[in-house]
Amino acid sequence: MRVVSLQDLLELAEKRAEEDRKIAEKILRKSQATILSVRNVIERFPDRGFYEESKAESSFKAKVLELLNSIKFPSEPETSAMEELFTDLNYFQVEVARIGARLIPKFDRSRKLDVAELELNMRELAKVATQLQNIPKKALRQAEEAKQIVERIKSQIEDMKRLEAFKNSIALEVMQLKDEEAQVRHEMAEIEGSELALKLKKVNTEILMTTQELEMLFAPMAKPIEKLKKVMKDEAIQAPQVEALAKCIENPLEILGVRFEDLGKAGEILRSYIEKGYLQIKQSRSKRALQAISEMRAKVPALKERLGLLLKSREEMLASPEVAVFSEKCKEMEERLRQLEQRLSALDIERTNIDSKIEGCSLKMKRLRSEAEKLAGDIFSEQSSIAI
Repeated sequence: MRVVSLQDLLELAEKRAEEDRKIAEKILRKSQATILSVRNVIERFPDRGFYEESKAESSFKAKVLELLNSIKFPSEPETSAMEELFTDLNYFQVEVARIGARLIPKFDRSRKLDVAELELNMRELAKVATQLQNIPKKALRQAEEAKQIVERIKSQIEDMKRLEAFKNSIALEVMQLKDEEAQVRHEMAEIEGSELALKLKKVNTEILMTTQELEMLFAPMAKPIEKLKKVMKDEAIQAPQVEALAKCIENPLEILGVRFEDLGKAGEILRSYIEKGYLQIKQSRSKRALQAISEMRAKVPALKERLGLLLKSREEMLASPEVAVFSEKCKEMEERLRQLEQRLSALDIERTNIDSKIEGCSLKMKRLRSEAEKLAGDIFSEQSSIAI
């Protein structure tokens, strides 16, 4: 198996096409010269006329010049451009013949020599067009294909380099951000481990536990109290104590603004409606609610007092300058951690996208390499491998 570099493939393809390229260039020059000769003859005809003969001549001139102006000659002997030129030349010949068949018979006799010269040039153009069609194009096509493949492979290589560089920059930023994240978390741990922070944390924990204890105490009464409110509304009965209990059930902190006597009264009202069967609730739910009403009388005073003291203690702590600084510092760190997490998440998405693009480039490179090796095999007449 022959191992071929991209440059070797390109150079050999160009070398094999060199002779055919020279032939093509020669025929292109010849066709261009022939078209110029046709134009020179056509330019002799008048631009406009007053008699039938001159009108026919000027019309012929205008139509043929329009056709001539539509013919585009390639700057390089590319196969597709030459095929397009061949099509244009054929179309030109057919159209000139069609237009001439209608208008030339009307020309003045003095135009016989011009017409003869035009016919001579048109016959020459037909020969040139045939030569253009018969130019050996295999080597030219291979050279063009080699150039395209090499350019596309080089483009993919550049894309891969750019993507890999971008991926490396992402990896570097991720490493830096994770280092910063670890540092921020370390600083937060130090602050949260301070004596002041631990005291505040302890108070907050006790507040939470007390609140949860109240929630658990009130929970069995939640459904029955809603039914009680509906029944009392339907019966147009006003009972502020029931509303107060409902608020405490919804938010245990409301207990601080409610008198215990009102809660006790509300509990007795609820008990009465449950025991009389006015609320239409399951027996198991009724049992739990009645038990909660009894426990409320025994537990709420102490829980209310404890919650009040804890909240007051926390309020005093939060009012101190030390806690204010501590809280502000914690907020800043939490915000920075949030920003870091967002950026890391965005970078993870970017990295996934880059990996996908790199994979796409690799697949394209594989296909292009396969195309290049097939082309190299055709050019070298043996199985070839492309070294990239």
